[in-house]
Amino acid sequence: MQCMNRHKDLFKAFKFVSPSNLKLPKLHSWVYHIIDSIRSYGAINGYTTETYESLHKYFVKIPYRISNKKDVEPQLLRTIKRQAISSIFSQQSVITKTPYMYRFSTKLFEFSLQDANTFFNEKKDTVDNKMQIGFSKFLECLDLYLDLLNDPKIDNSQVKIFGSVTIENGTIVRATNSYHNKSWFSNVAISMNSEELEDYISD
Repeated sequence: MQCMNRHKDLFKAFKFVSPSNLKLPKLHSWVYHIIDSIRSYGAINGYTTETYESLHKYFVKIPYRISNKKDVEPQLLRTIKRQAISSIFSQQSVITKTPYMYRFSTKLFEFSLQDANTFFNEKKDTVDNKMQIGFSKFLECLDLYLDLLNDPKIDNSQVKIFGSVTIENGTIVRATNSYHNKSWFSNVAISMNSEELEDYISD
């Protein structure tokens, strides 16, 4: 700033030979605005034209050069999208663990489908009323499912009932009468495929 003040007369002298009368926006900004801004707020990279020039280079010039120069705009958008996604992933410090689709845990029961009635009768006195309702609904749904099959064969079919399952979006669905000594039955909503509406009996 002191250097600028010392040479201001020099600028005045050259003003008469300059086509613009030395009206230089960048120089004016530095002398009267940017230096004070640096003193007050630190780096001013986000407020200078150099920033926008670098953005233009990064998001327009470089993507254009790597395109095939035909139908350029969609190619530029795809390139910028890839750059943005890559930048987001590189900034993530914590790597999230993607849950497995339908990850089961806590197996409660296992029985032969052919002997389902016998198994439920044996277990009904050892489970609470919600589990008993689940057993009865299981048999109802099983009968409806078997009616849809032309030639159902269940001779060697095994059924495993789990206390919880992690579904695709990471949500844990529980259906157990003993989760930390308490019953936990998650409310589950079923989204039916609209193309299969006629295949099911509903209220």
